Amino acid sequence: MRNLFAAFGVALLFPGLASAQFEVVINNGLAPPTPANVIDSWSDWFDTHFVRNQNCPPGWPAVYAGNPCPAPGGPTAAAIVTGGRVMTLYVTETSSATLDGGWVDQLYAEDAASAVMDAGTLEYLVARNTATAGVNGGDLEYLWGRNDGMISMTGGEVYMVNAFDASHFTMTGGHAEYVVVADDATATLSDGEVDYVNTDGNAVVMLTDVTAGYLIARGSSQVTVMGGEIGYSEALDDAAIVVVGAGFRVDGVPVGYGALTAETGILTGRLASGEDLVHEFHQGEDPGGEFTGTLSLAGAPAAPVPAVTTTGLAMVVAGIIAVVGLPRVRRSLALRRGSAVRDPSGR
Repeated sequence: MRNLFAAFGVALLFPGLASAQFEVVINNGLAPPTPANVIDSWSDWFDTHFVRNQNCPPGWPAVYAGNPCPAPGGPTAAAIVTGGRVMTLYVTETSSATLDGGWVDQLYAEDAASAVMDAGTLEYLVARNTATAGVNGGDLEYLWGRNDGMISMTGGEVYMVNAFDASHFTMTGGHAEYVVVADDATATLSDGEVDYVNTDGNAVVMLTDVTAGYLIARGSSQVTVMGGEIGYSEALDDAAIVVVGAGFRVDGVPVGYGALTAETGILTGRLASGEDLVHEFHQGEDPGGEFTGTLSLAGAPAAPVPAVTTTGLAMVVAGIIAVVGLPRVRRSLALRRGSAVRDPSGR
């Protein structure tokens, strides 16, 4: 952060330099190990870097104005390796960037571009439009999905994952302290560890084999639990959590499928994945008695559970509606636990 403040200080002292001279554009249509496509030093770390398709002009300020490249050629690939240091990097069109060591403050994948983090340190990784961004390793503060962006995590350490708008998040490994899914975003948490899962808006989330400490569902979000481990859950506002399995009991008393009537308790049973469930839950009204979330139980499908896709999530939503009914009111977003921070670009 000290480096970030220093950069802002230079921008304030020399605004002309910040807007025009501090710019590096890689648009040669080539890929590493081409030397021009490998960032392995920090001599120009303050410069704003752009990785664009061949023939695309320098990005400043085209990215901010939303101006597309008039005649994009082949994609360009760039890599930031050990020793490399970049303040801000934009990847646009269908180009790509890989962080394989080194340090980057902000990395944005725009348009249909892609960004991958394999190692190193990164503050913000953002996928917007229809871009993709993935974390396989390293240490990341914030992973963002905006618009229709696709974000994923197979490993590494992430402080907070934010899937907003109509983005989709897939997790198959690694550890995240917070996963926030809101607006019309979707998420599939298949493996890995999460301390807090927060849902809001009209988000649709499926948990198949993830270990989560807390699950807090708000707004009109829909969460389906097929497997994994969850220590504690709350279904608030008009949110619905559906647990799929068999042999359910609440505080040791057998219960059937459908919405639970108990506001709190210990839910046990066998999940659809075959794992044993021991789960503390809370559902129902806020102190004013205005909102009602629901926790419901559903039977496991007879056939093996297929790989979950966005289409599959839509089918799950239909099943949830059949169990718990349509939400009565669409609530505005107010993430009161594990609240998300703003996209650093302000978008």
